[in-house]
Amino acid sequence: MQIHRLAVACGMLCAFLSSPVQAWSEAGHRIIASMAFRQLTPAAQRSLAAILSQHPRFAEDFARYMPSDVASSDESTRNEWLFQQAAIWPDMARGLPEDSKRIYNHPTWHYIDIPSFLTEEDRAALQSKITINMALDAPEVAQQDMNAVQTIRLARRSLTAGTENQGETAVWLCWLLHDLGDLHQPLHSTAIFSAKLYPEGDKGGNSVSTQQGFNLHALWDEFLGDWATFAMARDRAVELAGRDDLAKLGRDAAAQLDEKIWLDESWHLAQTVVYCPEVLGYLRIQATRSDGQPPSPLRLSEEYLNGGVRVATNRVTQAGFRLGAVLQDIAQRHR
Repeated sequence: MQIHRLAVACGMLCAFLSSPVQAWSEAGHRIIASMAFRQLTPAAQRSLAAILSQHPRFAEDFARYMPSDVASSDESTRNEWLFQQAAIWPDMARGLPEDSKRIYNHPTWHYIDIPSFLTEEDRAALQSKITINMALDAPEVAQQDMNAVQTIRLARRSLTAGTENQGETAVWLCWLLHDLGDLHQPLHSTAIFSAKLYPEGDKGGNSVSTQQGFNLHALWDEFLGDWATFAMARDRAVELAGRDDLAKLGRDAAAQLDEKIWLDESWHLAQTVVYCPEVLGYLRIQATRSDGQPPSPLRLSEEYLNGGVRVATNRVTQAGFRLGAVLQDIAQRHR
């Protein structure tokens, strides 16, 4: 109970600043990055950190933000911090100066909206009208409207093949560090459609107002907290990976490195846990209203909140171990 209350409090404080396409909070992405970093051999850690040091905005978005105690620490600590910073960089790109933002900010790369429907009537009314990029195969070159699965697959392909453009390689590494985490957030796998409420989808829960966490998406982003220092995220990653049950979950997950599996897992959790009967019942009541008034925010139960913390913890752990396995393979190919 104490854990989820802390998460909810953080979400309520910071949700107004959250982007509609953010998955996990800064804390969540930093935890995943540290967990992955610690799955790597020292040689792989150094190899990938060297790639990140060639990022075209390294001075502005990395070196500038490195804490003095990290900068004066050992190489391994500095490299782990670089991994954490790289994992949040695609979210940072939304706030870059306009000329850089046009190059590096890609809103649709963070998610894939596999549709679900509030009722069968909604399915019949809307299914044929939905125009969403649900393709899973990556294009030959990057496209502005790619989804998260395509982005991860193109990043993995680009990083495996290598390129003489080290800056481009570093940017792809940032997207891989970030998007692999994004795809493990259940609300980055789907949008729910309703002819009355959400004819264009609920934007992964962003349109579902809640009393805790501002909206459903923000609530799930914040289940592991909102903000964390480097040390806080590192220590949390060590704590989670040190739990026998989560370590086994992570090791089992690392044996499944197909993005379609990750997507299917998230989509299943969205249907069974996120949009559980408690949430669907609320939405169906709202869809029958005819008074023209905006719906009152949904108040979620203690059971829902506690369950959300457990699922989020599991998904972050799975993401961390899987990211470590993917990065180890990439690093070996760069030797």
